[in-house]
Amino acid sequence: MNRKQPAQLARSAYEEAVADLDDLGRHLVLIIENTLQNAGIYVHVVRHRVKKFESATQKLASTFYRFAQFRDLHDLLGVRVITYFPDQVNEVASCITKTVLSIDADRSIDKRALHDFDRFGYMSLHYVATLSNSYCSLPAYAKFQGIRFEVQIRSILQHAWAETEHDLGYKSQYGIPHDFRRRFSRLAGLLELADEEFQNIRNGLTEYRDRTQAVISQKVADGLSSTLKIDQITLGGFIQNNNLLRDISKRIASNLGKQVDPKTYPIIVGRQADYLNSIGINTLHDLEARLEASQTPIIELATVWLSGRAQYGRFRDKISVSLPIHYLGFIELLKLDEEEARRIFDIFAHESTDEFRDLKLLFERQQQDRNQGSR
Repeated sequence: MNRKQPAQLARSAYEEAVADLDDLGRHLVLIIENTLQNAGIYVHVVRHRVKKFESATQKLASTFYRFAQFRDLHDLLGVRVITYFPDQVNEVASCITKTVLSIDADRSIDKRALHDFDRFGYMSLHYVATLSNSYCSLPAYAKFQGIRFEVQIRSILQHAWAETEHDLGYKSQYGIPHDFRRRFSRLAGLLELADEEFQNIRNGLTEYRDRTQAVISQKVADGLSSTLKIDQITLGGFIQNNNLLRDISKRIASNLGKQVDPKTYPIIVGRQADYLNSIGINTLHDLEARLEASQTPIIELATVWLSGRAQYGRFRDKISVSLPIHYLGFIELLKLDEEEARRIFDIFAHESTDEFRDLKLLFERQQQDRNQGSR
C-alpha cells in the first residue's frame, strides 16, 4: 500500500469539509457588518478564517476533543467580531442572534463568566452557530443550511491579549513557567483596567457632549453668549446652534452661488478647535465676539479666496456652515506679531492645503511690507 495514501485521504476529507466555508465566511462577515451598521453599532472589525489543515488535523487527533472527522469540528470556520469597548460585546451578541445566527446553546460558552483572575484575553463570548433559517431560506444562502461555525465576540484589548498570548504559545495556566505567571497576571489586570477606563471615558465624553449641547442651546434661546472653553465638543455645539455663524455662512454661499452644508464633521471641527486655541481664541464667547467684529472681512476674504478655486467632493456645490471660523482664523493669524505667527505656522506645518500655503505666502508678503515701511 502506498504510504502517502492515508495522508492523501486525510487531505481530501479536509478539502471536502471546508469546501464552502470560505464562501460562507465572506457572506457572514458582510451580513454581520450590515446588521450591526443598521442597528447603529460600530465595531473595530469583523473577519473570518478557515482552520488550516495542520491545525485541524492536530485537533482531530487530540483525545481531549474526541472528534471523529473534520466535519465534526465546529470551529473549522471561525468568525470574530472585535468591538471597541467591552459593553459592546452584549450589544453585538443581542443584535446578531436575533436575525443572523441560530445558536447551539449546548456548545456555546460565555468565557467572561468563567475566567480566572489572569485570563483577561479569554473573556470573549463564544457561540457555536449555524446561519439562521430566515437567511438559509433564500436561494443565495441555501447551500449553507446546517453548516456549523464558531463566532467569537470580544473587545479590541481582549483580542490584543489573546493574539499576543497565542503567539507566545502558552494557552494553559500551568504551561506558563512559574516565574512568569505573576507577570502575566499583572498585565491582565492592567489591560482589564484599560478596557474599563476606555469605556468610562467614552461614557464621560457622551455625558459631557449632551450636557454641553443643552447649555449652548439654552444660551442661544436666552440670547446669551457661552463662556464654555473651546474644544471639539463645545465648538461642534456652537456651530450647530449659533445664528450669527449661520448668517455669515449664508451670505458667503449667496456670493458664490452655493448652498450651506449644515453638517458638522468631527475631524474638521477638531482641527478648528486646535487652531482657534493656538491663536488665543479660547472660549465660545470670545469666538462669537470676534465673528461679530470681523464678519464683513470674513465674507469678503472667503468670497475672493473661493471664487478662484475649484471645489471638489461634498463642497463642490456647498460650503460648510463652519467656514467663517476657518477664515476668521486666517484674519486673526495675520494680526499676530511675526514670532507668534511663525510659531503657529510651525505647529500646523502638516497642513498641506493650498489655502494654508497661500496664507503663509500672504503673511510673508505682509512682513516684507511691514519691514520696508519701518525703514
